[in-house]
Amino acid sequence: MFLPFAGALGTPRPGSIEFNRAQADSIETTANVAAVGFGDLTIEGRFRTATNGELYLGGIGGNTSGGVVVQTTSGQQIRVVLSGLSYTYSSQISGGLVFDFALSRSGSTWRTFVNGALVGTQNLNFSVSSSKVIMGQKTTAGGDEFNGLISHIHVTRRVKYTAPYAPSFAPKPDDDTLALIHNPTGIAIEEANGLALTLNNSPTPVSTILA
Repeated sequence: MFLPFAGALGTPRPGSIEFNRAQADSIETTANVAAVGFGDLTIEGRFRTATNGELYLGGIGGNTSGGVVVQTTSGQQIRVVLSGLSYTYSSQISGGLVFDFALSRSGSTWRTFVNGALVGTQNLNFSVSSSKVIMGQKTTAGGDEFNGLISHIHVTRRVKYTAPYAPSFAPKPDDDTLALIHNPTGIAIEEANGLALTLNNSPTPVSTILA
């Protein structure tokens, strides 16, 4: 087996995870993560779509009451769904290109970022339920699965961004990380804190670096 290395020190290079919508590929933490409640929260990731459409990237619980999820739309936009309420922003998402996203909550203020730029703000106060962290699907029951590559989904109980920032293609877990689902070596899907993951159908680790 070939392990992709970077540089003379032999440091493993992070890859990404390939999702095939036709197969309904997705990933979720096997158990619920600790409840966020009304506390601080950031959900972030990096992706490249193979097609345009209603493609779900990830979040907690999904597009239901108490859930939070980020998706792309058939109009090539970013949409966030907060406790079942949808907010669509005009940032254009083109198939075949790499994009970063982040959704960060401080108090009742939700800020959405694309490629480090602030694209939308909402004021909404609700408790985020204890649920599974999902990647590449609509809810924990599935639906509208992603089609393309996702490098990571990172969920942390802290406010990482309140203003434009420079995205990192390989974020590291912090003391407040609830889950970081990624492919840190280019050959295996892992959760940074050792949480068990459920792989639905055949999401595949690939060496492609979304940089």
